[in-house]
Amino acid sequence: MALQTSDIAITPSQGWVLLATNPVTLIVRNRDKKPFQVAILASPGTPTDAQGVVFSSYSQADGHIVQIDPAPSGVYYLRALVDGAAGESTKFGFLSDVAVVFGITVDTTAITVDTTLTTCDAT
Repeated sequence: MALQTSDIAITPSQGWVLLATNPVTLIVRNRDKKPFQVAILASPGTPTDAQGVVFSSYSQADGHIVQIDPAPSGVYYLRALVDGAAGESTKFGFLSDVAVVFGITVDTTAITVDTTLTTCDAT
């Protein structure tokens, strides 16, 4: 399990923002409880409005959080729908499990270990 966490801030003018590719688990928490959309595409691209699912704490009790476990393979995008009163961005925290922490390659002459780890911030 290789967990990746991040804090991001998005304004509606940014449009769709790439969030993750092929995560095993994905949790997105809208810290400002403003409406937003999540879209999953089979390959990289720009989602349409129809491909995004709207989450809103205005109309859903749990509309500020998205949990997908297990997450289907694909490219995940996020879009803020509302600016703050003074034009400020919408803040999100997300956690994804990208599954592979390190890989081992074995051939007849050598064993190679890739120990590149995904780091986490304080989210």
